[in-house]
Amino acid sequence: MGRAERRRAERRNRIENRKGKILMSREEIGEMKQKVSSNISAYNVESLMTCFALAEHRLYGFGQKRIMRSLQYIDDLMGAIINDEVVMEDYMKELEDETGVIIKCGN
Repeated sequence: MGRAERRRAERRNRIENRKGKILMSREEIGEMKQKVSSNISAYNVESLMTCFALAEHRLYGFGQKRIMRSLQYIDDLMGAIINDEVVMEDYMKELEDETGVIIKCGN
């Protein structure tokens, strides 16, 4: 088998190996990861806010107006974090100092 035939066979093998596979650039993979991460975060926020609102309704009988006021207030608190006006540790310290409640998730 000559050099040209070997190269032709290698090329054919590369083409055959790529069949049925999806080729993506690093940028496309990065964008996909970012989109998945955003979707997961949005779902987590929706879940937490829904549970909080339902707890207010079940425990305290809050109606639509009170629940919306609470959710808006939470959104304002989060907005301050997103805008770098405060850090989460500030809120955690305030909650602990004023109520004695410490929020810990995970280990």
